Amino acid sequence: MKLKIEKLKNNTLQKLIYKNFLTSSLIPIFAIELLLIILYFGVSYYISHKSQETLSSQAKNSLMEISKRESESINKQFEEVSRVAEIMRDDHERFFNTESACVLPNGEVELKVHENGALYKSKDNGGSSIYYSTRTKITKKELHKAKCTEVMDPLLKSVVKHNPMITQAYFNSYDDFNRIYPYMEDAPSQYGPTYIWRTTIFTI
Repeated sequence: MKLKIEKLKNNTLQKLIYKNFLTSSLIPIFAIELLLIILYFGVSYYISHKSQETLSSQAKNSLMEISKRESESINKQFEEVSRVAEIMRDDHERFFNTESACVLPNGEVELKVHENGALYKSKDNGGSSIYYSTRTKITKKELHKAKCTEVMDPLLKSVVKHNPMITQAYFNSYDDFNRIYPYMEDAPSQYGPTYIWRTTIFTI
């Protein structure tokens, strides 16, 4: 009987010790581990979020810097094109102020009337093409203008050759006359019998 009582007491004591051990040791350890896990994921999320914000901010700053540099580059290119336009304008004004001097840098010009009525240069002599709309009555004055504006060709060619932004250089006048470089094959077929010109002097 005494042995059974002692055994029961020992079992009860062991249970109490085990239970106390769980309460005082294992549960706090589990709690600490759980807290560490929460802290780990929390810190990882915080670092990841901050890294994304930093990368996003750096990307925006880089994009703004690139945009600024490109904008400055484009502005410089357009400033150069604007200077070319001023040079061409001065050259054209000089021609019309000394129109009596008719120079043909590319040799003789062969002008013909197209089947649609427009006047044009029928052969490429190394210079620009010519087009005169049917809206304009062709007299000796217009023929003289079409022929003698050949003196503009060296500058038109030089502008296209030395500026990669400019693909065509041309002269338009109030009477629907057009001189364009590079030479355009059969300009009247492309423009038609009539064409109203803008004041642009080159294409970019």
